Amino acid sequence: MHTLMTEENFVGREATEALLKADALQSAIFNSANFLSIATDTKGIIQIFNVGAERMLGYTATDILNKVSLVEMTDRQALLERAVALRLELDTTVMPDFEALIGKAAQDGEDFFELTYLCRDGRHLPTLVSVMSLRGAEEQVIGYLWVSTDPTQPTRTEKELAKVVNEFIFIASHDLQEPLRTLSNYVTLLQEDILTCLPPGQTPSVEVMEDMQFIVEGTKRMNALVQSMLETMRSGNKPLQLEKLDLNHCLATVLANLTVLQMEKQADIRCAGLPMVWADAEQMQRILQNLLSNALKFCRHRPLVTLSAREDAHEWTIAIADNGIGIAPENLAKIFAPFRRLNHRNTYPGTGIGLAIAKQAVERHGGRLSVISQVGAGSVFQFTLPKNREASHATTCC
Repeated sequence: MHTLMTEENFVGREATEALLKADALQSAIFNSANFLSIATDTKGIIQIFNVGAERMLGYTATDILNKVSLVEMTDRQALLERAVALRLELDTTVMPDFEALIGKAAQDGEDFFELTYLCRDGRHLPTLVSVMSLRGAEEQVIGYLWVSTDPTQPTRTEKELAKVVNEFIFIASHDLQEPLRTLSNYVTLLQEDILTCLPPGQTPSVEVMEDMQFIVEGTKRMNALVQSMLETMRSGNKPLQLEKLDLNHCLATVLANLTVLQMEKQADIRCAGLPMVWADAEQMQRILQNLLSNALKFCRHRPLVTLSAREDAHEWTIAIADNGIGIAPENLAKIFAPFRRLNHRNTYPGTGIGLAIAKQAVERHGGRLSVISQVGAGSVFQFTLPKNREASHATTCC
């Protein structure tokens, strides 16, 4: 056991406290009266009950936290209906309890459905709820988060909601950078203080050095996540600049960016030629780079990556095939979720945001991103692009 802290304590206590102290997160999530936010542990006991939940449901956080299960605050009939719907969809037995509330989120990481809450004054409050699993440092599920809007307020347009989400991501990401810089600076000072306090010629113990390195690595990972949040916001918020684009030129730029990784992996990248398309050059480069870098990274031996294109009456389909580690069937639907990692960061580094950004960019062009894969045999990622400029232009303002 380390002398300063264990990883579980650091992630479970220090990181949580740092997040809760971030002004943007605290203001935007926990103090928002327009969003009902509830977080539970894996057993369903409520751990977070925000101002919006207090206002809409009539309870106080003091009444609820660590005392009440979310099931107790859910309409019984709605719970039964939810269990039946999941039973049909998942083709498995689902009990009308907390399992019905987390059924898909427990498997896929997120879910979206109608949920009726029981208010303190006896009212029933129907909401449209988004539920997502919360994961710890080792990707284990540590709880669940439910977020609903106030159904009594006027419905916002999709564009307005997107604007709110983007503003939140930008503010939260920006606000998190300051405590990260502070933590990094104090780690440096702490390292210097430890060396100063030791007798001449004596070095810190292995345990102390490991603890210090753990803090440094944790800070780097958090900073990478913050930067990924900002990149997600920017890629989805900037209007598309459509032009008649030669994808071969985009590919050349991407390959230049990936030169070092390609040389390290001794990768063989082949392309028979890509078409001219109506697209945004920056977004196309981002799509190709994210897909190609994954193809190079997730491979245990020398990568062989092949790009191809096929045409039909209405669209182009671009395929990127690799000979990598492949993806298990049960994980195919999960890989496009933001920050969702299927492999340990020590084996394959990254933040888990690349495919989500690629999917977002493809869909903004009016296309689709999909994958066919077999464990141990590689994957084929395919994305479509409309041949008609107007079909792509229809999504440029989203």
